[in-house]
Amino acid sequence: MNDTFLATYRDESAPGGRRRYIHQRLATVFRDPPTLMTSIERVTAHLASRAGSGSGSGSGAWAGAGAGSGAGAGATQDAGPSRHVLHLLHTPDGAPYTVDKEGRTWRTYDFIEGSHSLEIATTPLEVERAARAFGSFLARLSDLPEPRLPETIEHFHDLGWRWKQLVAALDHSERRRLARAKEALDSALGLHGLVTAWQTLARQAAFPVRPTHNDCKLNNILFDNSTGQPLCVIDLDTVMPGWAICDFGDLVRTTVSSGTEDATSLAAMHAEAVRLEAAAIGFTYECGNMLTSNEKEHLVFGAQAMTFEVGIRFLTDYLSGDVYFHTERPEQNLDRARAQLALAEDLVDRQPELEARLARHL
Repeated sequence: MNDTFLATYRDESAPGGRRRYIHQRLATVFRDPPTLMTSIERVTAHLASRAGSGSGSGSGAWAGAGAGSGAGAGATQDAGPSRHVLHLLHTPDGAPYTVDKEGRTWRTYDFIEGSHSLEIATTPLEVERAARAFGSFLARLSDLPEPRLPETIEHFHDLGWRWKQLVAALDHSERRRLARAKEALDSALGLHGLVTAWQTLARQAAFPVRPTHNDCKLNNILFDNSTGQPLCVIDLDTVMPGWAICDFGDLVRTTVSSGTEDATSLAAMHAEAVRLEAAAIGFTYECGNMLTSNEKEHLVFGAQAMTFEVGIRFLTDYLSGDVYFHTERPEQNLDRARAQLALAEDLVDRQPELEARLARHL
């Protein structure tokens, strides 16, 4: 959602005489940038302090994301950038962001050299590595001191709310778009039971509310170019209170099939059980004893719910005229919706099989 720029500057003290930074202009969906940036400072500072303490395998050096700076760090970088740390820079007056003359908020991170992100996982090993990164991220945030993190986007993972948005979009959509979306709408209606199940679990307070990432897509991890190991979790704008099964579910959504998020061939949107097992093994191992038995028993549901949620969000945006998600071609949001709903259907249809396979490892 943010506009992101990679900038190169001359710096004789840096290797090769240059230094690179990531400049980001925050999306307008974030209505309170000062609160958001304060939250990111808290989170990154805490993760930096926990970077040396491993959970699960004890491989904490690669899994966390931290600022190394903290609030009021002054005009320059503090301890210096690390490839295992998302390092936030400060303005000369110590602020972690600046506002331009149009009133838009900007921030800057050190660019992590020798790293890359992945759009598609090609092997179960890549899935397990990604799952370890996000599991470790949650484990390191588990003892974040009070106060509770604020909601940066209200109702972000609220299936009931997302369903209401879809229904509202039907009343305002162009007739042509409604006709094109009929098959996807039928698929969404067939999966509505997930909304009811979600609301029941919410009323029962079935899961602990924890500091969670809330956008655990595969491409929100940086991997080392040489070793393939994860370096750090990025995109911290949605770190706020949530359910751990949502983080697991979003990871599964983007790793469990061989299809892309906007695949036009729905045959590719099939959950590969071995990838799901790899995700569960890596995630739960790094989380250690943090997860409750009820959370572990609902990991497949988390995958179903998050895949369905993103599917109806894409569908809502298509019906609304493509006003939220960036698109590179016409009908892309509809293709995204179809792909995610097809994957959600597969996860629902095969729930007993998939739960039985995970139970062997949990």
